Amino acid sequence: MTGYPDNDPEFENSAVQSDESSVQIQLALNRRIHQQEMLALLSQRALRGVHLHFFLEMTIAMITQTMNVKTCRIWECLNLPENIHTEPNHKQGEGDRPEGLLLALRATTEGLDSRRDKAAVEAQTQPLAAYALSIREPVCMVDMARESRFDFSAEYDAQGLRSAVAVLIHNAQGVYGVLEAASE
Repeated sequence: MTGYPDNDPEFENSAVQSDESSVQIQLALNRRIHQQEMLALLSQRALRGVHLHFFLEMTIAMITQTMNVKTCRIWECLNLPENIHTEPNHKQGEGDRPEGLLLALRATTEGLDSRRDKAAVEAQTQPLAAYALSIREPVCMVDMARESRFDFSAEYDAQGLRSAVAVLIHNAQGVYGVLEAASE
């Protein structure tokens, strides 16, 4: 008679591993479905013409929840210097540093302080955003301790953040700003 071997430890171990693998696959699939649902919801809200401030705050909340990150920020570029090229296919050159570029914090998980956040800051004080702007590509930093492309923010280090991503946000005029997300 064929069937499952009785009292075979190897068979039992492989069955348990198979069950654990199935659970992991299902969890990953559920996370991906949730991410797609959040993206669809944000897209619908954007198309409805929701007020920008509300939309940015909603974006921060959804990214924080969906990606399970500790902090998320949206910086607006206030004055893109002429030496910063905003075309997606432009290759970085020596003159493409964001010196003189001013950023304003428009949404954050830390909550906005109206006095502090209405003031512009030099992009160089926000190394992750400045680097993303200088190379015009998404930046992924897996381990702050091993980062060599730029000096990481002392503020992030003080919060115990160890990994982060930054992506440019484009609008009809070019680059609107930078979205940063970071975790422990």
